[in-house]
Amino acid sequence: MTSADQCAPVVPLLAVVGEGIEPGGPAPSDLSLTFDVLDRVERLQELGESLMRTLEDESGLRRSEFMVLRAVAGGESHPRRIGRAVGLATEAAIATAHSLAASGLIVIQHDGGAPAALVLTDDGRAVLTQAEAVQIRVTDAALAHIGPENAAKALSVLDTMIESMAPFAAQRVLEVSARPATA
Repeated sequence: MTSADQCAPVVPLLAVVGEGIEPGGPAPSDLSLTFDVLDRVERLQELGESLMRTLEDESGLRRSEFMVLRAVAGGESHPRRIGRAVGLATEAAIATAHSLAASGLIVIQHDGGAPAALVLTDDGRAVLTQAEAVQIRVTDAALAHIGPENAAKALSVLDTMIESMAPFAAQRVLEVSARPATA
């Protein structure tokens, strides 16, 4: 992927963000604050990545396997729907399902030779429970460190940011889904 390819998705978003901003008019916000927020978001993502690597190391499972397990635990059973739910191609979801089945974490029910439904086993449920327990303990420790008042403020700010950014993410999904299919 070239740097031009990496920048291409940003252009439509900038057009949406820039709507209603007149050239030479007042700046929409303090850009130094914007960069500070982006920095903090990036740091939170890095911490999340670090936690995910720890879970992968401890369990021996890959991220895609966790995602598929969570989708199955959440009620999804068909490989195509699971793939869509977790952002994997159907073939990748099926390959991941076979890996999880080989580990005894799910059972694959077949219909005429094709995988028709995935079912979580007790071992799969236990792995998810352990992973969620680690995430809960880490988050709880961080919240205990900052105290209940700051935790409530942080939650409020995060909710506001998610609500504010959701329309831009939705716009991006619409743009991608409107693109013609490539061969």
